Amino acid sequence: MIIRLIILGIFLFAIYLALKISRSQKQVKIAEAGPFKRATSILTDITYNTLDSIKDENEKPLSLKNYIPYKVKNDCMEFVGLFDGDIVFVKKTRITRKNVQKTIKQFDLVLIEIDNKSKLRMVDKINEDDSLRTFYFDRDRENNGPWFRQYSSRPHKFKDICGVVTHKNCNTVVTKEIA
Repeated sequence: MIIRLIILGIFLFAIYLALKISRSQKQVKIAEAGPFKRATSILTDITYNTLDSIKDENEKPLSLKNYIPYKVKNDCMEFVGLFDGDIVFVKKTRITRKNVQKTIKQFDLVLIEIDNKSKLRMVDKINEDDSLRTFYFDRDRENNGPWFRQYSSRPHKFKDICGVVTHKNCNTVVTKEIA
């Protein structure tokens, strides 16, 4: 009888640990840092335990109510220090004509959602027709050429902007070889 209780206790403790570990797993969307044609998946599971160590502008731990974590895919933001696999936190923002000047400025990194796909773009300018002119960085990869701005094929409407990247390179150590 005592052995059965001990086994039951161990079993319940194992369930408790499994639940605790699974709660630290967050589903993180992938934000494409380049043309859509290179996208391979929409969601990935990663574990991040440093959420409490990442602070907002008021020095309080980030709340997932106000921020969305994204995993960077591809290399078109390497020029600004974002590498494939880095985690960024996007402050959820609804852009309107009234708040656009206070919310977004030139060279902010924004998250855009179109057709259930996410992409990161830098803001070049705010247009009069409630849209943003944006760009990403590209280069001649075969010859390891210099980075240049590649403007988006069309302006992005305010309704497609999900937010502004406020925290970059979270949970990632980047090492880069210098040739």
